[in-house]
Amino acid sequence: MKKGLIITLIICAVLFALGVVMVIAGWKMGAATDFDIDLVNRRIHSVNEKNMKSGEVETGAFSDIDIDMSASDVNIIEGDSFKVVYKVYEEAPEIKNDNGKLIIKEKENSKKFRFHLGFEELDDSHVDIFIPKGTAINECKVDINAGDLLIETQTMAKLDVDTDAGNIKINESELGDALFKSNAGNLSLNDTKADKIDGDVDYGNFKIEDSEITDLTLDTDAGNTKIEKTRISNVDIKADAGNVKLDIIGEMADYSIDAKADFGNLKIDGEKQGNKFSFEGKSGKSIKVNANAGNIDIDF
Repeated sequence: MKKGLIITLIICAVLFALGVVMVIAGWKMGAATDFDIDLVNRRIHSVNEKNMKSGEVETGAFSDIDIDMSASDVNIIEGDSFKVVYKVYEEAPEIKNDNGKLIIKEKENSKKFRFHLGFEELDDSHVDIFIPKGTAINECKVDINAGDLLIETQTMAKLDVDTDAGNIKINESELGDALFKSNAGNLSLNDTKADKIDGDVDYGNFKIEDSEITDLTLDTDAGNTKIEKTRISNVDIKADAGNVKLDIIGEMADYSIDAKADFGNLKIDGEKQGNKFSFEGKSGKSIKVNANAGNIDIDF
């Protein structure tokens, strides 16, 4: 090994060690070990418990929801009254009821990514929307840059979700038309009814369990798709890289099936079918699955 390279490696090791010592020393002296990088406003924000803002807002009744958050989890759940409870870093979000539409937005135009160094556990930033039982929401739009979304025991005629980084969970709900766009994160539905679901997942797994869906369209770039113990009338799945497993409640004879696995195995009701399978059903229901790199397993 050349002498110059050895000297360079030694210098890098010393600088790295010095950086670690300085970070630990700063933490011991009370400095924040978490920080947000705000790409839009070109700022770095330290994240510390003392910078957290919390509050509760009684919003009054609403039938529409519009949420635009940067780096917070959002939970839409059942409660005794219409209210919003939040605990966020730096500035409280803008919360208002505009003629029956609940609007929750970040006060500044930002796009943040949070880094956690792991020296101490900090509370997650979150916004909780409470809705009384029996309320039907006409339209709900949710846009989150970095954070998870939970919707539980809700009825929504239209749902539009767009997340950059975070998981989406829908539990025990009834949906009309639902559109999901996720760049990085898992999408799951459990014990949920929906007329139409249109999902676009770049990197993440998609799962439906114990549900009833009329029409499902899904496009995934990288991730597995799993549907278990679910009634579905029409399915159209395109998967670039990942396995597709369907466990459909119903009779195979009722479904027209068009399945193709370019680079993977294909099984229908436990029987291997090469890489392509077609079947003409009798009840107008359909299953279309195209997997570029992954296995397809369809059971009834």
